[in-house]
Amino acid sequence: MPENMLFRNPFQRFIKTSVFAWAMFAAGFGSSYLAAADSADVPSYSPDQSGAYCSTVTTIGVWAFSFGFADPSYHCQRNRNAIQQFAPGSAMNSSWGYYNAYGFNRVSVQCAGVRNEFTGQGDWPLQSAFEYAQFSNAQSCRFTVY
Repeated sequence: MPENMLFRNPFQRFIKTSVFAWAMFAAGFGSSYLAAADSADVPSYSPDQSGAYCSTVTTIGVWAFSFGFADPSYHCQRNRNAIQQFAPGSAMNSSWGYYNAYGFNRVSVQCAGVRNEFTGQGDWPLQSAFEYAQFSNAQSCRFTVY
């Protein structure tokens, strides 16, 4: 299962990157690495059947969502680094958690003006929630996995 990084920049473009593509993106545009956000509060990652996700949003409506097989603090840091490229100095708020990488998941996406839920196996509902927010052209999206 590939690791995903999904975010929306203020120019209405949507970017999905793999780990390799993210490294190329960061190298091409430069990356100011911020201090790890909430790293003291993030439980250690357990690779057995858990994937991790992080949802980050700024006060100006830019949002990022990443998920895959890595510690949640890694995903939150990737979100913050990506957003920093498009909205430097913006206040950011992240929420994170785990999902069943091979089992049933329910994902809620709440944006300014739109809300929806997706259910399914593995990371399919996470991807679907992102695509819904993307095609809704929504701002300030937050994702939660139940």
